[in-house]
Amino acid sequence: MNGLKQKKEFLRAQVKPSISKVRVDWSKLTDLIDLNDESYIGLYKPLKDEAEIDGLSNKFKTCWPRITDDATSSMSFYSSQAFGKSKYGFLEPEVELGEISKKQIQMILVPGLAFDFKGERLGRGKGFYDRYLKDFDGITVGVCSSERFLEEPIPVDPDFDVSVQYILTEQFLYQVNPVRKVV
Repeated sequence: MNGLKQKKEFLRAQVKPSISKVRVDWSKLTDLIDLNDESYIGLYKPLKDEAEIDGLSNKFKTCWPRITDDATSSMSFYSSQAFGKSKYGFLEPEVELGEISKKQIQMILVPGLAFDFKGERLGRGKGFYDRYLKDFDGITVGVCSSERFLEEPIPVDPDFDVSVQYILTEQFLYQVNPVRKVV
């Protein structure tokens, strides 16, 4: 496993210098979204090197990730209008107004340093999203700039790392398995 960790760290070092800030066009997701009154979309507050996703919080019921146990790298999603900075530097719900159950979340937008054509994600190394998505039944959409949509495979642990079903960039929406350009 140590070799896998080293490969991921090496890839993170390669990807980070190429990062530029982009805004993705969430309207490419509208065909995937069929929300009822009880459904939510899980969003994220982007770090400085993550893609912006503007406008969704005004259109749909939204929830946001919050670290619930740092020792076990656990997180949950909460509906909130107030945010504070986590110890990792991202904004998370400041007040837990009530956890949104996984069954209520129809789609989760997942940030990543990079994604590959198989839907594999290069995260920041703590495994928060992998643990949360392990038994998530909704739609998962990786979000990144097109320059971080890699042709070479990202090294993964098949027993731990969770791939996404779609990848949204500022240029395209890709569906994984089968790989095809949707928009």
